[in-house]
Amino acid sequence: MTWTALAPYSSGGGGHNLHPVMMFAPPAGRFRPTLGIVIRPALWDGPAPAWLAHGKNVTLKLGSGTEAGQLRVEPAGLFKIGKVGRSDALSIKLPPVPGQQPGQFRATPCEFDWHDTWLAITLPAWCRPKPAIPQPALSPDAERRLAKQERAA
Repeated sequence: MTWTALAPYSSGGGGHNLHPVMMFAPPAGRFRPTLGIVIRPALWDGPAPAWLAHGKNVTLKLGSGTEAGQLRVEPAGLFKIGKVGRSDALSIKLPPVPGQQPGQFRATPCEFDWHDTWLAITLPAWCRPKPAIPQPALSPDAERRLAKQERAA
């Protein structure tokens, strides 16, 4: 299992859905592109973890390997949990994830799993990095020439 921590923008200046909802707004005028997560823990079975509350800070980690396509939310970090209007919904804003497709996307319900110390959200298809394009392998002769060029440099 490998998780890579994400960083928020440096400071410069929802619906009634059980599942976390993610939406994306592209840059508009002076506003930066923003990926938003809306969570309604009051609708979950059982109590939500105490760290998942308005005003608390969380760490967001993007999964890779067997966790590719998942975003993990953990207590204590750089992202502040906000509130959505007067509702019980919680909101977390973050920059686009690496490899995310460009464009504007409406709210999309997401699958999720949670425990006392984490919340794992399966990213919507439009938010997942596109798979790498397979590249042909170098022939042994080309590898030798490349190694020779790198040594010379």
